[in-house]
Amino acid sequence: MRGRAGSSGEGAPAAIGPAGDLAPGSLVWALLERSAARRLVEAVTRTELARVSGSIGRTDAPRILADRLARRLEDQMRLGGPLVGRGLPLRRDSSDVRCDEGLRLGTGGSCERVRWPDTVDRAADR
Repeated sequence: MRGRAGSSGEGAPAAIGPAGDLAPGSLVWALLERSAARRLVEAVTRTELARVSGSIGRTDAPRILADRLARRLEDQMRLGGPLVGRGLPLRRDSSDVRCDEGLRLGTGGSCERVRWPDTVDRAADR
């Protein structure tokens, strides 16, 4: 592994970055905007590197993990995983067929039928 698996800075951890051992993950890393998501990926990277290192040794672990990551990312993209599974399907938050994640299709306005938990009248639930 080149450098530490984790980092608190803006760039990818050394193991994930473009020059790192897990370079296949650098494109996905670039899409992670939330620091909590980045910390999660860093933690899982460290855990998996340790697990693979325990099985095959520290020298080959980063390459094995990078190969696994590249293979799985390729499978997901070939099958359209992110698009088919999450990006394209309608996510209705109400019974209205025009509702997509609380927004009305066509207008982009709020769907009137959505009852958000923070706006629900607690007395009505009693």
